[in-house]
Amino acid sequence: FDEAIVIARAGLLRNTYDPEGNALLNVALDTALMARHENRKRLGRSFILKLPDEVLAIIFRETINNYGVPRNNLELVCRGWRQVARNMPAVWTALIIEEDSYELSKEAGSYRPIFSKSVKQLMETCSGRVADLRARSVGGLIQWYNVYGDQSSRHLEHLTFHFHKGNISQTFFMKADPISFTWQTSGYYSGYGGPRPFPLKSEDSKLPLRLKELTISKVIFDFSTICARLSDLTKMSIDGFNLRFTQLILVMKASPRLATLKVAMEPESEAPESVGRILLSSLYSLDIQRGGDVIKSITVPFLRKLAISETDEEQAFQDLRPPDLPLVSLGIKRNSGTTLENHSLPPTLQSFSLTHWDGASTDKWIDRLTAGECPQLTHLNVSLTHVKTESLARLVKVRNPPIDQRLVQPAVTPQPNRLESLEVLYCEKFSATFLPWFRVRVPRVSWAPVE
Repeated sequence: FDEAIVIARAGLLRNTYDPEGNALLNVALDTALMARHENRKRLGRSFILKLPDEVLAIIFRETINNYGVPRNNLELVCRGWRQVARNMPAVWTALIIEEDSYELSKEAGSYRPIFSKSVKQLMETCSGRVADLRARSVGGLIQWYNVYGDQSSRHLEHLTFHFHKGNISQTFFMKADPISFTWQTSGYYSGYGGPRPFPLKSEDSKLPLRLKELTISKVIFDFSTICARLSDLTKMSIDGFNLRFTQLILVMKASPRLATLKVAMEPESEAPESVGRILLSSLYSLDIQRGGDVIKSITVPFLRKLAISETDEEQAFQDLRPPDLPLVSLGIKRNSGTTLENHSLPPTLQSFSLTHWDGASTDKWIDRLTAGECPQLTHLNVSLTHVKTESLARLVKVRNPPIDQRLVQPAVTPQPNRLESLEVLYCEKFSATFLPWFRVRVPRVSWAPVE
């Protein structure tokens, strides 16, 4: 519409001796102005166009990174979206390498990689300064690094390997020093050939790495050569297939700023007898699977979020140091089925999760909450358990009485917080007939039937 208006006005200025032509141009101008006005009114009613550019930028980034939508498709929607996309460095510096991102062409007896149009266009747009690289193809990553690696790898800030098939040779290294590094493989990877060296190399092998977030799943690394350079690490997640406990200890000792730790150990992993406790003064969140030895080896004075899976919770609470931590979140999954009868739950607990329990002990946990434990609790998750409808109903009656009842009968003693969220997914003994009753009293109730 804007272009039509400009053309019509230019024609009126030039065509001063043709009354019939001027009349036609006036009609075209009036039509374009009216159409532009109606279009603006229609767009003004669109909620997506009322979003701030900052929110739209976040949506673009998630759409491109997690759903594989090409950046060019977003730019073709409208002028506003094109301006937002082109003003977002996180969009035009993010590269995803898929299986179809390249093909090999044989020339002069050798193979030369030919990259797809989207890869070439992005490399030209960002002048080779790729900040976020997500590789889902082993061959594509190797070919890209051979062509662009020397120019682009030093600018990387976020590096993700997620291979659905195949694996990179143990002799592959990248000259990169990113802030976050993720390596995941699909399926079980046994680590044939033993632990592989850490694949990142910086220009100075003595300086600490910039690495702050490290996520490893189904890959075995030898951390002995780089553990001393992980002093800035704040978040680590390791799905430890044959993870050596001694190497985990080395990493924790070298990372005093570690705030979030998630570790899945193998059942046969055992801690050395001589290992003492390591002080992790910055650790805020701890997620342990089959990791009783890890809890025995650390002191966490500022721990506030704890999740344990396939671990004896009674022994875990006994080994936790310092004892009686003011936890705000506790999750217990696939554990021994005890109810911590010798330990009271933290009174500061706000979120409590009991999942994948087969025994009847879940009802005992609910009865303890009904009796007054954890007065600050607002979120409860009992998915994939045998919890009974009657136990949850008693808890909700105590925690979430009708509002008018609280106003008519002022409480003599302080009342516990109301439950704001309740999750009962795939619970065999929970009756869906009473869902309306629960949803009237609890603001958010999540339920799914047992398949």
